[in-house]
Amino acid sequence: MLFTYYSLAYSNQLTQLLATDLVIVNKADGHLLDAAKHTKADYGGAIQFIRQKNFYWNTKVLLMSARTGFGVDDVITEICNFHAIMSLNGELKKKRLMQSRYWMWGQVRKQLINLVEKDQGVQSHGNQLLNDIGNYKITPRKAATKIIESFMLKK
Repeated sequence: MLFTYYSLAYSNQLTQLLATDLVIVNKADGHLLDAAKHTKADYGGAIQFIRQKNFYWNTKVLLMSARTGFGVDDVITEICNFHAIMSLNGELKKKRLMQSRYWMWGQVRKQLINLVEKDQGVQSHGNQLLNDIGNYKITPRKAATKIIESFMLKK
């Protein structure tokens, strides 16, 4: 199932809300219940200032407790609602394609960086370029271009 959420017990970055379909505030039990309620209110308020990213779905904020089971049924219901609504209008397929493209290019970047970093010739050239950067003989962008060019010439 394709669903984006962040556990806000571990993150308070507003920018993550831009990519979120459902905000789940966990630990809504015991002495943390009041804090969880305040967190829900804070994120619910913040979401009001973020432009809706999809015509068919509005980001929701839910409370739950994994320990006691409180709110778990509501979370499951919202996940199922999201899946049904987004599947019905084709948005889920579009979202999956967009994520797949993002993941593919992320893997390309990661693998290219690994190849370049492991190349002995690039490492020695890179060390010289780092000295040149430190001595203000070259900019980091130009040094990066030179590293890529030297790596590509070997291939």
